[in-house]
Amino acid sequence: MMYPILPVEMKTLKEELKDILFYVSWGRIARNCLGKPAKWIYDKLEGVDPVTESDREQIKEVLLNLSESIRIHAEKL
Repeated sequence: MMYPILPVEMKTLKEELKDILFYVSWGRIARNCLGKPAKWIYDKLEGVDPVTESDREQIKEVLLNLSESIRIHAEKL
């Protein structure tokens, strides 16, 4: 018996980042780290504008850099 292939449920960017959503200034990240207007990232988070693989990589890189900076500063305390 063959079963139909169901589409994989994709999480939105907002759902994927829900644990840190309120701890990060997304507008500042967009402007200062990505050189984009705050609206750009909020549209991505809300699903108004589709998130491309390039967008994901850029956001991932910024978050990794931010996490490393936080770790370095925390170790200095």
